[in-house]
Amino acid sequence: MGLLSPGRSLITLRKHSKNSEPFLSFSLTLVIRGNDLDIDWFTTYLGINPTQTYIFSGLENEEKDNAWYYRLTADDKCQLDSVSNNFFDTIRNVGVKLVDLNNIEARIILHVHAELAQVYFEFPEYMVDCLSQCRIPFSISIFDWGGIMKD
Repeated sequence: MGLLSPGRSLITLRKHSKNSEPFLSFSLTLVIRGNDLDIDWFTTYLGINPTQTYIFSGLENEEKDNAWYYRLTADDKCQLDSVSNNFFDTIRNVGVKLVDLNNIEARIILHVHAELAQVYFEFPEYMVDCLSQCRIPFSISIFDWGGIMKD
């Protein structure tokens, strides 16, 4: 069974015009940071290939923690449900694997970029259950142009 119920969407944009679709970009990211995070070992341990990694190179003004990222992105509303389902199906058991590890910080981040001021969120029960099982902190980042579509 998928994360979202049929006909239900994680995010809906309320628009004022039936003839024009507003811009929407959406991503879910699992970020894991650690001072001595061994990217290769961690990838094998989780059994998930990262979409991006970051290794501290020693520069003074640089982020000092290594980082491992798993990100899925949707560029339109039609992809939101499948991206959300795929993301949470992939990371469902990560939290259990992180419990015994020291010196790491994990977070799931929902990024939303939209051109309308009115963005409506609905977190279905399946998503709440998965977040609860993962036991990984969850953040929401919204970048919104705040425009109103005219008729």
